[in-house]
Amino acid sequence: MARNRKPELPDGFSARAAAPDDVGDVARLVMATDWAGFFEADTVEDELSDDWRGMALDFERDSWLVFSPDGDLAASAELFHWGHSRIEVSAAVHPEYSGRGIGSFLISATGGRSGEHVPLAPPEKRVVLHRPVNAANEEARKLLESTGHALARNFWTMEIELGGNPALPAWPEGISVRTCFRGRDERAVYEAQREAFRDHWGENEEPFEEWSRRMAEGPGYDPSLWFIAENEGEVAGMSLCRSTSEAKGWVAVLGVRRGWRRRGLGEALLLHSFGEMRRRGKTSVELGVDSESLTGATRLYERAGMKVARQVAVFEKELRPEGRGVGGGGSGKTRH
Repeated sequence: MARNRKPELPDGFSARAAAPDDVGDVARLVMATDWAGFFEADTVEDELSDDWRGMALDFERDSWLVFSPDGDLAASAELFHWGHSRIEVSAAVHPEYSGRGIGSFLISATGGRSGEHVPLAPPEKRVVLHRPVNAANEEARKLLESTGHALARNFWTMEIELGGNPALPAWPEGISVRTCFRGRDERAVYEAQREAFRDHWGENEEPFEEWSRRMAEGPGYDPSLWFIAENEGEVAGMSLCRSTSEAKGWVAVLGVRRGWRRRGLGEALLLHSFGEMRRRGKTSVELGVDSESLTGATRLYERAGMKVARQVAVFEKELRPEGRGVGGGGSGKTRH
């Protein structure tokens, strides 16, 4: 029986690892693909650069650039991980080069690299590979399904236009809100976020050092846009925002600790964020949300006036079941 051959690049095409200086070319590639609607054209390079730095991308092992025979950038992919147990691959193929097997090559290359994380993950953890794609990209969806990935979740980007005067927040009794003190509040916010998102799909207990590098040390970090709701000095909830362009704001994290849920705190934090963004001249605010959120986040956002603008489909492949790494029970090999 013939063995399955790994997909190869078309004749004349080549691949290499990315480097920090490639961010501009990758940004232009992304804007030429079906991901274009997910970014502001004038900020995509900054956002990609922030992601690469904030997630400490290992360029040599976790990035791929594919070039045409003429030297044009035809495709790119980056792999990120959280504690080696949750792995995510972002990829883009220029429409001029679609249908030539480049997507299959990237799936194979990133899948092989993902398998190297399995023995490094905590032994009790499930190891899973996630691949987000534009939900409207039927070609990408079919390719992932044909390579053993299954649709796991749909995530929405929701948006609100800040015309007129946003509604004022109604704070629960005993709650005060303030901005973040750089260098002092990050640990408390991290612990509160961990509790608030413990029942969130795909959530991992990301170490503080990794979280801090991603959230509180990157160039997009603005402590004046981190809104912390407190009760007697204890963090009850948070809305961690950032500016993505001159006209648009982004709510990166909106969370309420379990003991403070169902009191209107999440809605108050959201409305407070809208008001502060409008005062800074923003005309719209966006956020990302699991369409099947167990905490009812989508209903909250809809009540606040937000609407679905875009949808990402997340495909999943399990690399090791939960607990299979304990006592030698797991093989430590990727199941392709």
